Amino acid sequence: MPLTLFPFPFPVSRDPMTSLNRSLLLSAAALLVATTTAQAAVPDETGGYFTASVAAVLSAHGGDLTVSPGGGVRIPGTQALGRGRDLALAVGREFRHEREGDEPLHTRLELQLRDLAIDRNGASLGVLQPRFSDRLQARALFVDGLVRIARTENTRWWAGAGIGVARVEVPGALGATPGCSCLNPATGSGLAWQVRLLGERPVSADGAVFGEAGYVRLPAGASSGLPSTGYGRVGAFQLGAGWRSRF
Repeated sequence: MPLTLFPFPFPVSRDPMTSLNRSLLLSAAALLVATTTAQAAVPDETGGYFTASVAAVLSAHGGDLTVSPGGGVRIPGTQALGRGRDLALAVGREFRHEREGDEPLHTRLELQLRDLAIDRNGASLGVLQPRFSDRLQARALFVDGLVRIARTENTRWWAGAGIGVARVEVPGALGATPGCSCLNPATGSGLAWQVRLLGERPVSADGAVFGEAGYVRLPAGASSGLPSTGYGRVGAFQLGAGWRSRF
């Protein structure tokens, strides 16, 4: 689903991903600053909602590789991951739990779909030091639970975690390892999890903007055939912004 950010005049950068991350971060700040004008407090509401968000992957780690040419031989290596982008859609429901003598507890349960693309900058495999200019792709489906941890007149703060499944696709780089041709394309599916911290500012009874920081952990991947290539689990830190609409 294409998402349009605010058209800020950003300086030109030789690195497209650096410019994208700068645009995402400034757009996130603009979404929150745009709503700081004086307004009447928006009451709490429960019920269903939909969210859409865009985030910059600030850093990623893991995904180290192991090449198995056969005969029980295993060659360990490392992989350098960079920045990227993360798009997310979610549908959920907010609940209000009355507590005698205390403020009601608000919780959310949501189903979230994330689509990530993370840069690969290079790798180390024995005496080989290949460089890359590609990306690994991942799609994940999470069931998230969130609890409201703080509230002011016009802001709401949430923390939560989610568990789900993800599919990771790592592109091949056979030409980057001459004489070996061992960095085969790989895929993997399995368990994924994430943690999230979210600051939200309602702008109407049915809509709100939010900023979000999070960490997501993705499954490992492996290729078939010989030589085979295995890639470890990947973790990524994100920072972004989005819109929530009630229905």
